[in-house]
Amino acid sequence: MATIKKNRFSKAKQNKKDLAKRLKIQNKITKPDTKNLDVKPQSLTTSLKSLGQSLRSLLFFFLLLYLIPQIENWIGQDNIKNFINSGGIFAPIIFVFVRIITVVIAPLKLGPLSIILHRVFGFWPSVFFAMITVVVGSGVNLLISRIWGNKIIGFFFGSDILRIVDKYAQKYFNRSLLNDFFLFVSNYELASYASGLTNISLKKVITASSLSSLITAPMLILRDLSIGVNDLLATALFIIIYITSLAPVLYIAWGDISVWWKAEMKRISQE
Repeated sequence: MATIKKNRFSKAKQNKKDLAKRLKIQNKITKPDTKNLDVKPQSLTTSLKSLGQSLRSLLFFFLLLYLIPQIENWIGQDNIKNFINSGGIFAPIIFVFVRIITVVIAPLKLGPLSIILHRVFGFWPSVFFAMITVVVGSGVNLLISRIWGNKIIGFFFGSDILRIVDKYAQKYFNRSLLNDFFLFVSNYELASYASGLTNISLKKVITASSLSSLITAPMLILRDLSIGVNDLLATALFIIIYITSLAPVLYIAWGDISVWWKAEMKRISQE
């Protein structure tokens, strides 16, 4: 008799456990996912941050409009030219090498020094140097990205940009030469690193960066040479270059916002 009672008690206890387990599973299934509810696309946050950085860069550029002529007058442009000429053939080689380093190590910038040297070398030599910098730097960035992957992108460009690159690199790269060309026109430093996360070939990266430099290099050098001579043209070129650099992020953000908005409208209509 005691054994029968004990078996009944054990069976009831087991049934109670099974019921609790089923209820737990049911609650887990029916529980609404509030984690991703009302969360705006990450690319929107990134694009807003990029706009803020561009405004700061614009203010810095206005400061350069005043500083560059003052620095040249203080040092003396003839002294700068004599110093460059004293380096002979090694002067432009060293300049290009240093510029390639600033492309590979993205946060590094020569800033006013680069502008002053462009003005010393002149338009066409500076355009040629800039094109070499873009092509060689892009190739090196691709190879580095193939080794270290998204870690190097996160280190140089930040976690926000890394999330966008991780999500969209495979979608937007290596679709067509024209598509890759526009990506490199907008931001060849980031594009070359991002391309390393895809199966795009080194040949295609060299081709896209070469074609893009035919547009970006003359605009950049003309901007630098216009400072102190035609500040209105220099400012216009600066704005065009920065809007172009923001275009991919804004395009991606717009697509994400559209998807998010449709999902929100659908969720609200179902409530």
